[in-house]
Amino acid sequence: MSLDLAALTACSTAALQALCAADGLETAPAAEHGELLRTIVQHRLASGATAHVHGVLEVLPDGFGFVRSPRFHLAPQPLDAFVNQAQIRHLNLKTGHRLSGPLRAPRPGERFFSVPHIDEVNGGAEPELAARVPFAAQTPVLPTRPLPLDAGGDLELRAIELLAPWARGHRALLRLPPGADGGALLARLAAAMRRRDAKLVLLLALVDQRPEALAAAQRTLAGTGDTTVLGTTFDEPPARHVALAEFALQMAQREVEAGRDVVLLVDDLVHLARAGNLALAPSGRLLCAGLDAAAVLLGKRVFAAARACEAGGSLTVLATAVAGDHAADRAIAGQFERRGNSEVAFTAGPLPGEARLDATHTFTRSEDLLLPPPLAAAWRRLHHELRQLPAAQRSEVLFARLTAQPDSTALLRQLAATPSG
Repeated sequence: MSLDLAALTACSTAALQALCAADGLETAPAAEHGELLRTIVQHRLASGATAHVHGVLEVLPDGFGFVRSPRFHLAPQPLDAFVNQAQIRHLNLKTGHRLSGPLRAPRPGERFFSVPHIDEVNGGAEPELAARVPFAAQTPVLPTRPLPLDAGGDLELRAIELLAPWARGHRALLRLPPGADGGALLARLAAAMRRRDAKLVLLLALVDQRPEALAAAQRTLAGTGDTTVLGTTFDEPPARHVALAEFALQMAQREVEAGRDVVLLVDDLVHLARAGNLALAPSGRLLCAGLDAAAVLLGKRVFAAARACEAGGSLTVLATAVAGDHAADRAIAGQFERRGNSEVAFTAGPLPGEARLDATHTFTRSEDLLLPPPLAAAWRRLHHELRQLPAAQRSEVLFARLTAQPDSTALLRQLAATPSG
């Protein structure tokens, strides 16, 4: 009999308790989900069942590693499988590799489940690994392949696609007002990209979130193909926020090495820098009072990792930055402005936490536009016309145009054919 570890992992704690009772297993009162899962799997493996593990490798400083589960946001769990140093050296495995292989129960005197041998690494068998070029050795090229959205009836997303078109390999900064829900915005963008291209690898990393906001993002993207939602909640230590962001970046890089187009969505760079300010060793240099210069380095590495690769594959990074009223927040956000190919700006709405698209400051740099010359000229004309309107009317006028003309490209063609006056 083969165990479906994914189905068992998805069971609620109450369902796992019922399975333990059905198997005649004794468990401690109020046992945690992970302990119940470990007890069931260990018992069934000992009874002759087999299991196949799928997860993401974390290589520890001592050289061995564990297969972590994205379902638990890559945090250590009792069912995590041990990967020995010999396998890691033989296959040149790194943190972020997606592994699959048979699961072996702990032998007497052992503490962990283990993987006797590895069948696949990021979807490829062992002979394919030698042809993969490490991410750091990839040659970046100018992004030329569009990254379209299937926004449907979401006028805000259609406006973003019109005003700030993206390519595979772009880095885009989404500037939000205080209190805005950046995770929800990124989940909407991820769902729109998934509807347009089912082959994209989407990785959503939400740092320092409210628990209900993290759960809502998971529900939005549940069952949408090759999509992974990782997150930390605000009650976790700063080191955990930093570790998750680093892990997400490593995962994205491993997928690019396998030749895939990856979109890494991060919320948000300001919270990540604040966590780094507390968790990382100080450099002795300050960006402003109370903010070490080293705090923004991880966010910069995440943002700068975006590229289209000559050998194939691309990494697109969409990252939010909530610039609050605090001087440190403004200093952090300032480190990322004008560093991307595209910027999407939002302003505060009349209600607390509401964000409205700022059509004037949402753009893709002219040198990074993927539009043919006539449409690029129409795109610039559209921006110019919006700037002539009162600030309160710009988005409404743009949304009215998008409602009248469902196809954004057709709207630009219509504008290009209309004499300026």
